[in-house]
Amino acid sequence: MARITNDDKQDTASRILLLVGSYPDGIREVDLAELLKMEKRTMNNYLRRLREDGRVRKDGFNWYATQSELDSIESDLIDAVHRLFDYLRKRNT
Repeated sequence: MARITNDDKQDTASRILLLVGSYPDGIREVDLAELLKMEKRTMNNYLRRLREDGRVRKDGFNWYATQSELDSIESDLIDAVHRLFDYLRKRNT
C-alpha cells in the first residue's frame, strides 16, 4: 500500500479544519469521519495533531476550530471571493 504524501496529509488536514470551522456549535469526531469518508481512528490522528498545533480544541465529544483558525479561514475565504470578483470583472471587460 502506498504511503500518503505530506501534501496529501496537508490537504486532508485543511479539509478537516474547514469542516470543523463550519460547525460553530462543534462537531463530533464520528460525524467528521463519516462526512469525509474516513476511518474514525484516522480522523482521531488528524484531530490530535491539529489540537497539538493549536488549531482545534475539544470540549466533551465536540471539536471546534480555535478562534485564530476561524479568523484565518475567514480571511482566506474573503481573499478567494475578491479573487473571484477580480476574475469575473476582467472576463466581462
